[in-house]
Amino acid sequence: MSDKKVARRASRHLAVKTMFSKIKLIIRAYAPEFPYEKIAPINKALLVLGIGEMKFLGTPPVVVINEYVELAKEFGEEKSASFINGVLDNFRKRAGLKGSRKEEKSED
Repeated sequence: MSDKKVARRASRHLAVKTMFSKIKLIIRAYAPEFPYEKIAPINKALLVLGIGEMKFLGTPPVVVINEYVELAKEFGEEKSASFINGVLDNFRKRAGLKGSRKEEKSED
């Protein structure tokens, strides 16, 4: 493997690690009554991916929230869907992201 490829991979790895650290801080801030270490693994995964999509990929929040709530219903525990919905929507509101198609249309 060339030095350039190694450097590129190392750079990507560092970027992902940095994003993951930021997302963990966001989860802690928006779900303070649930210690991160005690959140069910499936819920952590859904929150990390959902927040990452909204914050770093620019996926519309309404799409992200709907998709991850559906995944929580299918793969999570009994209360996972409402937990995922609450944390992602709380993040969306405080981050100033538009949350619904109605909100997006009302500003046009």
